[in-house]
Amino acid sequence: MEIVKDATGDARSASDIVLTEPGLSVIISAVLTSRAIFQRMKNYTIYVVSITIRILLGFLLAALIWKFDFSAFMVLIIAILNDGTIMTTSKDRVKPSPVPDSSKLKEIFATGVVLLACS
Repeated sequence: MEIVKDATGDARSASDIVLTEPGLSVIISAVLTSRAIFQRMKNYTIYVVSITIRILLGFLLAALIWKFDFSAFMVLIIAILNDGTIMTTSKDRVKPSPVPDSSKLKEIFATGVVLLACS
């Protein structure tokens, strides 16, 4: 970690983190921002798991039970609409965790399945 105010571009690029303001309060801000980003990534993953399972089950049921024939255009439109809803997770108002987070894949997958079952 380097504390640089008027450093050259080379010094800035060689550092892991560059503090451009006096004091260490920017470190707290950086940690809180990174934790909020992690929460958004976790929300995104949970949403993607649940919506993917929902789409696959919906397609499977429609194809097997009702013998529905999907056109390529219909699948494309569903994919585009799905991507549009996923983009909203980038603007989530999340609270940063007070303690460091870790990615627990089983917990994320289970939450996605529960959200699918509840909807």
